[in-house]
Amino acid sequence: MSIDATVEVKDFEKIRIRLDDMSRHLTEELLDELEDGALQIRNRIIRSIQQSPADPSRPYTAGGKKAYRSQPGKPPKVDTGAMLASIRSHSKIGKDKAEIRVGSWLNKTKGAKYPAYLESGTRGVLLSKRSGARGAGGMKARPWLEPAMEKEWPGIKRRLSEIMGQEIKRATRGV
Repeated sequence: MSIDATVEVKDFEKIRIRLDDMSRHLTEELLDELEDGALQIRNRIIRSIQQSPADPSRPYTAGGKKAYRSQPGKPPKVDTGAMLASIRSHSKIGKDKAEIRVGSWLNKTKGAKYPAYLESGTRGVLLSKRSGARGAGGMKARPWLEPAMEKEWPGIKRRLSEIMGQEIKRATRGV
């Protein structure tokens, strides 16, 4: 004895068209959210650098004026403004991946390494290829990128999930 069940889907072509439309619309919505998210991370980085507390125990002279370094473990302070001006965001969706890129776009002629040195510190980093010098005691990290990502990423993921859920509801309405 055999038993089976049959499910008949009427107007399947309408469902296929809705799913195709959902895919196009969802891609646009996700890209918009990724762009917004990248911009939020960028803005958080800029605010954190602008508001970074000074370390009064570490004065130095810059341009004939007394200045103060940032506190280790806090975002770097603005000195020349080159790094701050170089903070950019970029997002894209391809066939295989969605990508958010946020960071410093300094080119090599303008000190491309120091944003990374500030983020991670210089202990053990090869500072000079010519001399082979490494940061021994090194500068302690002044993280600016990772804290912004950690703070903003959960909200971005939540909004991406909400967008996908809304699109699925819209596409299946009346089916």
